[in-house]
Amino acid sequence: MYDRSAYIRQLRLIWGAILFTMLSLVVFSLVIFYAQPDLINPLGDYRLLDQGIMTAVLIVAIVIFLIKRNLFVPEKIVTALKTKTEDRTKIRTACMMTGRKYQLIIWVLSEAIGLLAFILFLLSGNLELFGIYMLVGLYVLAVNFPTGRFLDRCETLLDT
Repeated sequence: MYDRSAYIRQLRLIWGAILFTMLSLVVFSLVIFYAQPDLINPLGDYRLLDQGIMTAVLIVAIVIFLIKRNLFVPEKIVTALKTKTEDRTKIRTACMMTGRKYQLIIWVLSEAIGLLAFILFLLSGNLELFGIYMLVGLYVLAVNFPTGRFLDRCETLLDT
């Protein structure tokens, strides 16, 4: 059945878990950098690695933008579902499942940015680069906080 509050609560729980893992990586990196700096054996020249990770982060950010711009659009989803069925309950459920799917993909990609930042930190020992890339990942995650606007728009389109 259609329980909007439970749906939003589940999405926020998943979002919070992903945020927690990213913040845990930050804390773990700071502990390694300041408490156990001898554990870090940086590469001599990590510019190529940095450029590769920067390119990967840029590609992931573009993929997230394209998903939000082309796939995570309520108008497209509702019109596609209306051609398949006229049952409003089925369309609502499908909107919820589709929205959850795209949000999870976006969140996992933002976490991938954080993991790339952590890999760069482990291989380079550069805390500044780690901070920059981790901020990009956290920003992408924060911008995609589940507010329920997607469901509101689907409901509006369903009523028209």
